[in-house]
Amino acid sequence: MINLKSFISKNSEFAPFEHILSNELPFDAYDEENQLFYNKDTISFCIESNPLTGANEEVIKIMNNLLVTAFPEGCILQVHLFASTKIGSILEKWTQNRQNDNPIFNYLTESRAEYLSKSSYNSLHADESLLLRDFRLFFSVIFHKDESENSLREILLVREQLISSLRTLSVPCVIRNAQEFISILREWISPNENIKPEFATWNKLDPLNIQISGQPKPFEVKSNRIQIGQEYEIRPLVVEQYPQQWPLWGMQGLIGDVFHANQSIRCPFYSSFCVYFPSQTGQRDRATLKSTRWRRLHESPIRRFLPITGYVTQEWEKVNQKIALGEKYVWVIHTLVLYCRKGEGDKVVNSADNLYSLNGWKLKPTLYTALPVWLASLPMSINKLWIEAMYNLGFAKTMLHSSAGQLLPVIAESKGTPDPNLLLVGRRGQLFGWDPFHNEKAGGNFNVCVVGKPGSGKSVVMQEIQLSILSGGGRIWVVDIGRSAQKTCEFVGGQLIDFAPNSNICINPFSDLDTLSDDDIKMLKPLIINMALKRRNPTDLEESLIEEAINAVWKDYGDQSSISLIAEWLESSNEVAAKELGRMLYPYTLKGMYGRLWNGKNTVNFDNPYVLLELDNLESAKDLQTVVLLAYLHRVSNALFLGDRSQRKQCVMDEVWALLNGCRVTEFIQAFARRARKHNGSIMLGTQDISDFFSSQAGEISYRISDWLIMLQQKGESIDRFIEKGQKKVEPYQEKLMKSLRTVNGRYSEMMICGDNWYAVGKLLLDPFSQILYSSKAQEFQAVQDLRNKGVSLPEAISIVSQRMQNG
Repeated sequence: MINLKSFISKNSEFAPFEHILSNELPFDAYDEENQLFYNKDTISFCIESNPLTGANEEVIKIMNNLLVTAFPEGCILQVHLFASTKIGSILEKWTQNRQNDNPIFNYLTESRAEYLSKSSYNSLHADESLLLRDFRLFFSVIFHKDESENSLREILLVREQLISSLRTLSVPCVIRNAQEFISILREWISPNENIKPEFATWNKLDPLNIQISGQPKPFEVKSNRIQIGQEYEIRPLVVEQYPQQWPLWGMQGLIGDVFHANQSIRCPFYSSFCVYFPSQTGQRDRATLKSTRWRRLHESPIRRFLPITGYVTQEWEKVNQKIALGEKYVWVIHTLVLYCRKGEGDKVVNSADNLYSLNGWKLKPTLYTALPVWLASLPMSINKLWIEAMYNLGFAKTMLHSSAGQLLPVIAESKGTPDPNLLLVGRRGQLFGWDPFHNEKAGGNFNVCVVGKPGSGKSVVMQEIQLSILSGGGRIWVVDIGRSAQKTCEFVGGQLIDFAPNSNICINPFSDLDTLSDDDIKMLKPLIINMALKRRNPTDLEESLIEEAINAVWKDYGDQSSISLIAEWLESSNEVAAKELGRMLYPYTLKGMYGRLWNGKNTVNFDNPYVLLELDNLESAKDLQTVVLLAYLHRVSNALFLGDRSQRKQCVMDEVWALLNGCRVTEFIQAFARRARKHNGSIMLGTQDISDFFSSQAGEISYRISDWLIMLQQKGESIDRFIEKGQKKVEPYQEKLMKSLRTVNGRYSEMMICGDNWYAVGKLLLDPFSQILYSSKAQEFQAVQDLRNKGVSLPEAISIVSQRMQNG
């Protein structure tokens, strides 16, 4: 057992850290069969789970029930929330998902990973505090040694109850073994700036404390800190005072203020909350005695000089009433441990103290007790004697278990979906990924609506999602007006469909069909109807005549069919309505002004994994734009439904609402959405204002068939209209988050991703190369184009311009 007096000192000389750890850490052996740690005086286990992202009354009820039923007297629960700098595993998983034979994709991936890897200890921008982290949550439970078989069964039962409670909350969890625990503790005792976790080995023959200490740096104990080598400091702080009232969901505010970036903890840290369950008989007697003493004081003349006696008496009476109803009396120790560079300790302590103060908490520095407080805060390192010593030092407090349940540091930021596709950073630094193809909702889909006002970064986000899918071996079909995606198309070697005056493009929808299926007819009918009738709805007779014409021409000509042949068949009919339809198709026949586009062999390479339809040159011919769009979507449908089902595919339409309103494209959207998931397909639609989705039939259908919504910066009134329409249940806190989204040019775009009963706010941080690749700014676009005109390749031109941007 450690001797506290030997560590309570004003200073010390440099000493080998290994000596302290190997002699004072209690860890001894590990039982592989039962997954238990056997320490000097205790038996314990350690569970890691994902942090919660919020809490409600149901969560509080589950946690309180766990505290009152799962843990026996004499047991100790430790909860640790660790803001780890080891983001390398997240970056590595994201990188692996984007491995590609194309070196261009690999360069993009490596540039982003390298850029983000620099910000675990350093904020990417000097005037804004944003450190990248991976929040990890640990539950450790400690029992005093008892060799009886009943004790072992009791320990395993407690663990089973804890795991069951976490799974009730839909939180993944895992029991950590000796090798994993060694790796975890080494990060806590020997800080460094390597973003990859240390790979540890476990030797069954050596004590765990020696293996954990490894080869640490020398240390020096100062009055309020532990100095590790010449580079780092450990600053332990103890919670001295809690707010009078505090809800569990408030714990998310102690990892950083979600609305004020600079109110944060500007270094790696962990919050340790230790709960000791003492003998309840003694605690009940103590509470009764306290209540009696305060009541007597209140009834005596002294109350005139101590008005507080009335309030304290009432509080102790409430405590006794709750104990009588089954509440447990517990001891708690709440510690915040900061890891910082040497010389930065006072600054990070001030930032942490300010954050806690704003939430009504008060932190206490560990003057001359830094080392014992820190050692006691490590997982599974404490026992009953340690707790009593900490109580005598004024670091432990007593409270009811319902109060302790509100103080558990179990809430952090979302870790996103299991497979990262779009890589984002939470406002408190959690690096996480999101994948539209990960939808656990029964019968759900992979479709996405993206909204963001001009300058919010909407097109950038959409292109980033596309390249993530493409680099993973998927296929992308894009519809764009405004050339925001043209640079990306060229960069990845995609197929550009651009209706320039001198282009030789043919998009005959019959040309590439092998057979004519019912689904093909469903796609061809709206196309030909729009050619003939523009935006007028057809009569039932007209629909029947066009369907008859499609079948008849295909029967005679097969894949040599064309719009000219459809028009000829209609004009040869005895039906007056058919003849009129045939004549109205004239502009699209060989003799008409658009004839070259619709008659002959298709010249568009739809085998390319990235195909971009750019409609900018057709802005003066709106009717042609519409039918070109429908023909393109027809080809997309064929490629989706006849392609490899294991391959991810996405159809992207950005800012094409003027074309969708009033045309038959809604039929395509519905048909596509109905079958897309079975073929691993997705639609992604982008618009500037959320209200666009509710101003037309096509918009409403698009929103209704999309399980994902990505919202970037919007006008407040647009969000108000969205909520008023009741299209999505939005809580006040979520509404406040929506209205706080912002974009900082040259730095990041913030977005809220909303799914089924889930949402998260993240920043898209782009490396300099990607910023220029996606940029639509005239100056940057022209700088790249000028270099291209001199014969410089696109990747090299982007690199040159991005380097200029960094150099100012």
